[in-house]
Amino acid sequence: KENGFEGLLILSSLQGAGRKPPTVSGDTMHLNDVETFPSYLKEGAFQAGDIMVSLRNINTVLIFRESDHKITHISVGQSVRQHDPDFIDGNTISIFDNNNITPKEYGQSRILIKSFADDRSYTYYIGDEENPFFTSVLGKHQWLPNGNLLITESMKGRAFEIDKNGNIVWEFINLVGNGYVGVVEEAHRLPTKYSRDFFYEMLQECNSTVSK
Repeated sequence: KENGFEGLLILSSLQGAGRKPPTVSGDTMHLNDVETFPSYLKEGAFQAGDIMVSLRNINTVLIFRESDHKITHISVGQSVRQHDPDFIDGNTISIFDNNNITPKEYGQSRILIKSFADDRSYTYYIGDEENPFFTSVLGKHQWLPNGNLLITESMKGRAFEIDKNGNIVWEFINLVGNGYVGVVEEAHRLPTKYSRDFFYEMLQECNSTVSK
């Protein structure tokens, strides 16, 4: 309301239209992610202290200043029931767009890139008939140091990595028996310091503490 976007609060209701202000109830906005602009990225359209939020139920991603709560950038309706927006650089974000309306036979979730420097948006990755990609809810993505992208297709119990050309490098499917898959909320690539030896040493420390 303070930023002039009150209309986003009444997207899903016509109750009382023409007679009294329409109202909504329940999980109006569904805040499902909060990201702060990383200090290691060069500033551009985004500045230090900027905060990005994903409001799933109103199909909105917005960035606001921490100091005065002023919305500086906003994307409305370019994604459908999205999750997990991430800062890529000082001008650009990526969004896990569930796009969960009338899914095609092979699904239609996608990774969307949005630049606020030139107001340009494009699809970075989307499934096809040979490699379907769709999750109606949840979903995560992680940009890796080598430029690849790790994607979590949650409701299919699947995690997979793609290279810069969109080719699938590897995939994991969380099979739980009898042809079923378990939901995977998030896959995350660990830094190299978390090696097999690292976890072995931690296990030894835990065992030592328990024995005492």
